[in-house]
Amino acid sequence: MHRLGSAAELANRLRTLPERREQRRAERDTAARLAAAEAALERSRLRRHWAYGIAASLGLGLIVSLLLFWEATQQRRAAQRALAMSEAVVEFLDRDLLRAADPLEAGGNRNVTVANVLDKASRSLRARFADQPEVSQRLAYTIARAYQSLGLGEQGRQLLLAELEAHKAADSPQLRRLRFLLADIDTEYDRYAESASLLDGLLADLRASHEEQGSLAFDVRLSRAWLDFELGYYEQSRVGFMAILEDLARWRPDDRETRMTAQWWMVDPLRELGRLEEADARLGEVLADYVGIYDANNARYLWARTSLGNLRISQRRFEEAEAVLLDVEQRIRSSLGDSHNIGLFATYFRGVLRLRQGRVAEALPFLEESYRLRKQYQGEGSHSTWLAANRLAQALSKLGQVERVGHVLDPAYESAVRNVGLDHPYSIRLASTRVQHLLLRGQVDTASEQLALALEHVDARLPALHVTRAELLYRQAQIRLSRGDIVGAREKWLASAAMLRELGEVPAAEMAERLAAEAANPAKDWLQKSTLLPV
Repeated sequence: MHRLGSAAELANRLRTLPERREQRRAERDTAARLAAAEAALERSRLRRHWAYGIAASLGLGLIVSLLLFWEATQQRRAAQRALAMSEAVVEFLDRDLLRAADPLEAGGNRNVTVANVLDKASRSLRARFADQPEVSQRLAYTIARAYQSLGLGEQGRQLLLAELEAHKAADSPQLRRLRFLLADIDTEYDRYAESASLLDGLLADLRASHEEQGSLAFDVRLSRAWLDFELGYYEQSRVGFMAILEDLARWRPDDRETRMTAQWWMVDPLRELGRLEEADARLGEVLADYVGIYDANNARYLWARTSLGNLRISQRRFEEAEAVLLDVEQRIRSSLGDSHNIGLFATYFRGVLRLRQGRVAEALPFLEESYRLRKQYQGEGSHSTWLAANRLAQALSKLGQVERVGHVLDPAYESAVRNVGLDHPYSIRLASTRVQHLLLRGQVDTASEQLALALEHVDARLPALHVTRAELLYRQAQIRLSRGDIVGAREKWLASAAMLRELGEVPAAEMAERLAAEAANPAKDWLQKSTLLPV
C-alpha cells in the first residue's frame, strides 16, 4: 500500500480522486466488453451464420470503446506532459533566472540586468532540458525574442542556431517558429541572403503541408515583403504587403494585429515610392489602433511613432517630426538604454531633420552620435551604419571638413557594395555623396567615373520617380559645370529641379533652378555652396 508522504500529496490525491475513479471504471467497462466479445465469437461457431452479425456488432462496439479509451489515455498523457513541462519551467525560472539576482546565491548579483539573466538562462538551457526538447525550444524562442527586444539580436541568433543545430533532422511547429525568428533577426542585422533562404524555405514547407492560411505563414510573408524593401525592391515590397492584406480579408478577417502590421510596414515602401498621402493614411490608422492597445512606453508603439517621425520629415512637417522623435528618443533611452534600435533611429532622424532644414552645424552632433553608436553596436556592415555615414558625410562636406569625409564615407560605400551590390539604392546614395566629395577635392575625372558607375546601375531597383535619381541629375550638372559645359550643366539642373518639384521637394528644386540660372556666370565658391541638396 502506498504511504502518503505529506499533506500536500494527500490533498492532490483527493483532488484527482474523481478522475482516477472514472479511469478505473472505463478500464473495467472495456475489459467486460472484450470478454463479452470473445464469448460471442466463440458461440458463433456453433450457431447459424446470422450469429456472425451479432459478433460483428459486438466487435464494432469494442473498437469504439477502445478508441474512446485511447483518446482518454492520450488526453491524460498530454495533461501529464503539460504538468511536467510547467514544473520544469518553474524550476528553470527559479534556479537559473530568479536566483541570478540573489546575492546570497553563488554567482548572484544584486545589480543584475535583464541581459545578465538571459545570458545565464541561455547557458544552462540545453543541459537542463536535454530530455525535454519541446521545453528547450519554447524557452529558446522566448529568450531569443527577449534578446532581440533589448537590441541584443546577435546573442539571440547564437542561441537559435545552437537549438536548431541540435534538432536539425527534425521538424515541428515550434522548430519552424525558431527558424522564423532567426530569419527575422538576420534581416535586422543585414544578413539578407541567410534571411531570404530561411523565409523561402519556411514558405515552401508551409505550403507543402497546406498551412498557408495559418498565422505563421502570414508572419513569414510579412517578413519576406519587408526583406524585399530592405533589398531595395520597393514596388515588389508594396505588392507583397497588398497581397497579404487581401488574403487576410479572405481567410482571417478578424486578425487585426497582422492587418495592422502589414499596414505599418507598408509605409516605408510607399514613402520611397513617393506615395506620401497613402502612407500617411495607413500609418494614421495603425497608430489610432495602437493607442487603444499599447502603453506609451511600449516598444512596438514607439517603433510605429518613429516611422511617423520619418514620414513627417519626408512631408516637410519638421516641427511635428521633431516633437515625435524627441519623445520617442527620451522614452526608449530611459527604458532600454542607448543601444536599442528605436533610439538609434530616433537620433539619426533628428539629425536628418536638421540637415534638411539647412541647420547643418546643429545636425552634426546628432549624426556623429548616430554614426558612432551604429558602428559600435551593429558594425560597419549594417545598412543603418551606411545611412548614418552618408548623412554625416553630407554634413561634413557642407561645413568644409573635407578631410574627415573620406574616413567616414569610403568604408561605408565599400561595405555596401560588398554586401548588397552596386545596384542597391543604399550603394547609389553613397556613390552620389562620394561624387560630391571627389569634386570638392578637385578630382573631377574620378568623380565622373564614380557617377557613371552609379548611373549604369540606377535602373535595376530604383523607381522611375525617386529623389536619388534627382540627386544624380544634380551631380551630373556639377560635373559638367566643373568642366566648363554651361549648357549641359543648366540642362541637368533644370531636369533635376523638375523631378524634385514633382516629388514635392520645393526648396531643393528652387536651389537647382537658381544654380541653372547662374550657370553662365557662377560665383567663385559655387561648388561649395551647392554641396548640400536638402533632400
